[in-house]
Amino acid sequence: MTTVGWTSMSRIVVTGATSWTGRQLAGPLAERATDLLLVDSPAVVTDRHPDVVAGDLDDASFARTLIDYKPNIVVHLQAIDRRKALGSDRAREATVIGAQGVFGAISRMRHDVAVIVKSDVSVYGAGPRNPSVFLESTTPGARKSSYGRDLASAERYATETLLQRDNASLSILRFAKIVGPLVNNPLSRYFSLPVLPTRIGYDPRIQLLHEQDAVDAIVHTVDHPMPGTFNIASPGIQYLGRIARRTKRYSQPLPERVLKQALKRAGTPLPSHLLAYLTYGLVMDTSAMRDVLGFTPSHTLEQALASIAERGD
Repeated sequence: MTTVGWTSMSRIVVTGATSWTGRQLAGPLAERATDLLLVDSPAVVTDRHPDVVAGDLDDASFARTLIDYKPNIVVHLQAIDRRKALGSDRAREATVIGAQGVFGAISRMRHDVAVIVKSDVSVYGAGPRNPSVFLESTTPGARKSSYGRDLASAERYATETLLQRDNASLSILRFAKIVGPLVNNPLSRYFSLPVLPTRIGYDPRIQLLHEQDAVDAIVHTVDHPMPGTFNIASPGIQYLGRIARRTKRYSQPLPERVLKQALKRAGTPLPSHLLAYLTYGLVMDTSAMRDVLGFTPSHTLEQALASIAERGD
């Protein structure tokens, strides 16, 4: 198919619209669309989201709504860890079964549609047997977290469902962990601690992505759809211990059990996929991001870390 870029006649759908990324996308995508449909689960849509339509992605009525809307572009923000808000079982349904509902509906559309999926580095898993650098095609050696397995399942379903169709373009963006002054996620809160608890005996290599670059990468792909899977990360790789020193913080190595207790006491408990990331690290090759997708983040890793100091907790 001819890839679909935005035009004055674009109809855009955004799922996961109440997430931080979804809220940041609403403005720039509204400028690019004749019609913009923002959707999220009824469990998270409140009176604070008057512009967001509540809908379960795995519901048959939502599939019909999506088909009837006839979108040119669908931005599926699946990489949202909502276990705390929805519980483990419902969060898994929102990721895996929700993806089946969205991509199944898209596969029944007769017009051209570009699909952009926000995924996450957790699809690779973090562990001691991983390669030093991940290409998009690298087979992971580590056992994935349940969050990573859910994302991988949703990616696989998107690929199997959409790549066989001539009228669908699929772009999967695998983001490094996002940090910044506004996103207020667990990792941003962790890096804002005066002392960084770490796993004793480990000094992982870290890759990050500034919050604004995460939004810009999606907007860029809306403007310039490119089929394929792309690792997205800020320039720069750094060891966790050196990050602590460069940001003028102390690091405190601790046994795993004590580390979890310390993070909980500090008010920054981390889910298992982030604990694994801060234990073993994970580095992605981003050549395709620059050379094929044509996107270059505007913030380096050090700038992303420095921006956390602007947080207003």
